[in-house]
Amino acid sequence: MSSTNDKLAAELSEFRVLAESTLGYSMPPRGEPKISPQSLLDYAEDLSLCVTESEAQSQIERNPEMTRAFLEYLGDWARLAGAQNEEILPISQTIAVPFGVLSCVGCFALEYMRDTRPQEWKDARF
Repeated sequence: MSSTNDKLAAELSEFRVLAESTLGYSMPPRGEPKISPQSLLDYAEDLSLCVTESEAQSQIERNPEMTRAFLEYLGDWARLAGAQNEEILPISQTIAVPFGVLSCVGCFALEYMRDTRPQEWKDARF
């Protein structure tokens, strides 16, 4: 069985490919950071409810900037875990949605920020 980190890396790559193919171009360039952690958490929660790839595609189409910010944020988490050779979040059950691990780790990471670093949660923008 592969680790959560391996599943996260695979889903991150699949989601990036889906986003780029859906939008018809590379991810929108990073502008002035303006997306709040709460908005990013809402995006992750919405992604966890997408039971088909088509539903995930619709979410990407609705908000390309949020998609870019979410991919960057989760990419940073994946790189950090890989560099430290630590499991990000042990998930023992099968998640039956296309981007379940990605959305679960996104929710965990953002809730962790909210619960442990409230000032950063308040001030951060992506």
